[in-house]
Amino acid sequence: MHCVWSARGGYHAIPKLTFPGGALIGCSAGFLNSIKIKGSHTAMKSGMLAAEAAYAALTSTGLEAVAVSGVIDEAEPVVDISSAFILNGLEPWTLGNDKPDSAKTKPAKDFTPIDYPKPDGVLTFDLLSNLQRSGTNHADQPSHLRIKAGKEDVPSTESFPVFAGPEQRFCPAKVYEYTDGSEAGANGVPQLVINAQNCVHCKCCSIKMPQEYINWTVPEGGGGPA
Repeated sequence: MHCVWSARGGYHAIPKLTFPGGALIGCSAGFLNSIKIKGSHTAMKSGMLAAEAAYAALTSTGLEAVAVSGVIDEAEPVVDISSAFILNGLEPWTLGNDKPDSAKTKPAKDFTPIDYPKPDGVLTFDLLSNLQRSGTNHADQPSHLRIKAGKEDVPSTESFPVFAGPEQRFCPAKVYEYTDGSEAGANGVPQLVINAQNCVHCKCCSIKMPQEYINWTVPEGGGGPA
């Protein structure tokens, strides 16, 4: 079993629960009750449901069995936990989320670039120094970060020219970089470089890249942060 961070986005953030060979259950799926700060009961219940459904294989989003089990009944009343008023889910509104994060990034031209101070080496450090301390290791294994088929041109035609290459800023491990376009065959167009060996498995790239062009796959055993 691979340990992951607990998802606390609540009802609206419940993801597709199944994937080839497994399923997300408990806090990893977002079944934590944020008001009560309790999730053991929903973790056990969703685990039982996953076990019961394993034989027939979970289908679609995997929410069908969860919906009739009481787990959704636990999550839905606290759907708007961040709202100013908490009325046990009876508010006359709800916080909508009608499009993926990748579609919410705005063009770089609408913003003023931020001039961040350089790391001082005392209280603040550069990304690669912090990366070294993480013990990340992906030695002698194929890249687990690949551009999806049919989207090979997205980095050079959309991500960089329209959004100024956000992946080179939000990635905490400097996995994504753009060249200056001076290399042979680039014709002056900055090209994406993927340093998959640096990845610390935050998976931000799989949901925030323009058109979700990166296919994040599980690395081979032993890879990632120590």
